[in-house]
Amino acid sequence: MTDGQPSVQRPGRRSPLLVVGLTVLAELAMVAALAPVLSPYDPRELTGDSLERPSGRHLLGTNDVGQDILSQVIWGTRASLVVAVGA
Repeated sequence: MTDGQPSVQRPGRRSPLLVVGLTVLAELAMVAALAPVLSPYDPRELTGDSLERPSGRHLLGTNDVGQDILSQVIWGTRASLVVAVGA
């Protein structure tokens, strides 16, 4: 870079940040596509007592009305990606 030549990246080389970003995006897309399979409960269904601690039955616990938080996170990923693609 000290010789005054502009820095040009070779076409075969990819930025590590690009690879990480695409990997994260691909994983989120897979979670969104597989939400009906991955989600242990319906995110709107009351599945336990309110504010249950994380356990084997509810890996992230339940919210204040007894809905499974993990299911809400999985389905929320799907909704977020739909909004992002539509924007």
